[in-house]
Amino acid sequence: NDQIQSLQPAHKELKKQLVEITARNKKILDDMDKVDAKLEDIVKGQKRREEEVDKVKAKVKQIEGVLEQQEDTVKEIKGKVSDALAGARKMNFYYNRDLEIFKLKKDHGGEIPEGKEVELEPTAEDLEKIEIFEPSRDP
Repeated sequence: NDQIQSLQPAHKELKKQLVEITARNKKILDDMDKVDAKLEDIVKGQKRREEEVDKVKAKVKQIEGVLEQQEDTVKEIKGKVSDALAGARKMNFYYNRDLEIFKLKKDHGGEIPEGKEVELEPTAEDLEKIEIFEPSRDP
């Protein structure tokens, strides 16, 4: 019994230390749980932002594809317009040539006089000189 009595203060001290260590460990575990929860929120937020970035990248890629298609369409239309303008210039050249031939023949008894030859085919320079009239689009 004396031996138990003599160990009583040491037992109380150890019990007190055990309570303190247990409280400290509980506090550490609670803090770790809080940090774990914050880290989980950060990871979820990062994942959500990455998904949003992926969506934006996909949208940008889609828009770039549409833009590329429209650029191809514009190139095709510009080519057609250029071909049409070249055709219009040639038609204008041929009309003016035929008109000049008609006037020369009319003024000279049905014959083109010597020295008044008319170019039958246009040169690139002849075509460049021809201005294309673009009607206004106002009603």
